Amino acid sequence: MTSYPPGGFYPFDIDVFNEPGPSGVLVDPTSLQIDITYGSASGADYAGPYTYAGGSVTRLSTGMYRFGWNIPASAFAGVYVATWTAVVAGSTVYGFESIDVEGSGSAAPVLADTGWWTGSLTSTAGSIPLGSVDANGIAWALCGVDGMDGVPTVGQVLQRAGDHGGYATQQFYGPRPITLRVVATATTQAQRDTARAIMQQVVPVSDLATLIYNEPVPKTLKVRRSGVLKEASDNPLYVAFEVGLIAPDPRKYGASYRATTTANSQVLGITPPLTPPILLPAQAPPGSLTVTNAGNFETRPTIVITGPITAPAVYNQTMGRLISFSALTLGATDVLTIDLLNKVATLNGSPRSADLGSSWWVLPPGTSQIVLQGAAAVGATLTINYSDAWM
Repeated sequence: MTSYPPGGFYPFDIDVFNEPGPSGVLVDPTSLQIDITYGSASGADYAGPYTYAGGSVTRLSTGMYRFGWNIPASAFAGVYVATWTAVVAGSTVYGFESIDVEGSGSAAPVLADTGWWTGSLTSTAGSIPLGSVDANGIAWALCGVDGMDGVPTVGQVLQRAGDHGGYATQQFYGPRPITLRVVATATTQAQRDTARAIMQQVVPVSDLATLIYNEPVPKTLKVRRSGVLKEASDNPLYVAFEVGLIAPDPRKYGASYRATTTANSQVLGITPPLTPPILLPAQAPPGSLTVTNAGNFETRPTIVITGPITAPAVYNQTMGRLISFSALTLGATDVLTIDLLNKVATLNGSPRSADLGSSWWVLPPGTSQIVLQGAAAVGATLTINYSDAWM
């Protein structure tokens, strides 16, 4: 391919026929235009479109047309593709021609290939807007995600002693491995290197970053680096990443966080000591919440109880499980937080043990009825913070 200098001239010619093959004859199209892109026919628009009707394209003879391109003096080195679009007898036909430009020291056109999928990767070091262009002018394309489907299981089958087969022990989902394939497109080599530094910084080694993947229902996971963060680049304006991640919690959560609160205005429930089984009326009692997990897998909320209340307890009426603190009295400014994912409770930030008979519970898919139990509970509040969960 011959290279042409910036500031030079190049004629793009097209011959329009009424049909393909040797039997076709030259005809004038109903309409004709030419557009020039950088890198490929689907690359960033660089010049045009120019039309015959607008006077930019010249008719040489029947079916023969030319566009004389004065190559800008600022043109960056690379391939430029001219795409002709002609309408002949109601049908649209295309023609392509490419030239190589020697280029100058000016910046290349922004290719801004952001791909089809969107999301984000955010940590304390910053954020990468996947499927978008960031404040630096870097285009981040999410080209593929592995690991958003199945999750490895952890468990085993023990061989029977002196017999065929084995015993199926309990089995659980393990951490979720994820691989992101991301391409960053820049306008300069220095900007490309900025993209490399951003990726290395945003993906943490020990801390957890937040990955949002915009499926039709957006999903959120907490992730950190796993294995080697690979880079590949075949030109100064482009770098492809293969990012290995691990999500300790394999659940895919809804991108929005739900917070539901009820305030109590009377004495609720029963007075300790508590003797199971504990039976509650079928109707929703005072101080109860109806919460809905719209996902397909159980989610584990964080519960916040504020005083005043004596012997607080939180009862999952749907599952028939209770978490109680029979020896505890909360004042008006005291806060009891129960983390059902990590199975810990804190009183004003300090660890606090639940009663021995307590059972940690979850919010299964669908609707659950949650009841705040306790004595002298006037003014106490129960808040349940959770996200829908999928596996």
